[in-house]
Amino acid sequence: MKALATYFKDFFKSRAVGYWIFIGTAVLAVVGSAVYYALFRDISLLRYFSPSAAIIPVAVGIVSIVLSLVRPLSRWMPVMLFIAEFCSLCQFANGSYMYLSSIFYGGVTAEALASIGAGYSVPVFIFLVVCILCVVTAFLRHEKPAKEVQAAAEAPAEA
Repeated sequence: MKALATYFKDFFKSRAVGYWIFIGTAVLAVVGSAVYYALFRDISLLRYFSPSAAIIPVAVGIVSIVLSLVRPLSRWMPVMLFIAEFCSLCQFANGSYMYLSSIFYGGVTAEALASIGAGYSVPVFIFLVVCILCVVTAFLRHEKPAKEVQAAAEAPAEA
């Protein structure tokens, strides 16, 4: 048990900014899915709701956070979350394209754009932000260099 505690202590000390941004992105994916579910439960948007677009980000967000605790896998979790979030965005588009076609039936006008509700635009925004952040965190460093970690571990011992 002590070895496991030591592993996690060392693991979290060695994490860089890319890892922490990824954790925030995974949490945003789960929260965004809950927001999508809450906004589309409105009776006017219920027929455009896609359950798979709400379930996939929750499942993969939680799994990716758990699997990111395994050192060899943590580097690949932003890619996994991006693929899942993009699939969810596609499921969302598949479920709600008729909503947009009914709004823009008379053409793209200022009145038609103004009639798009927050229940539609907020989930789209969250899906896109999560996808962009996944791409960004895939290129950021997830582990601090070994020299930095070793220097941080030795600094308190010298004092």
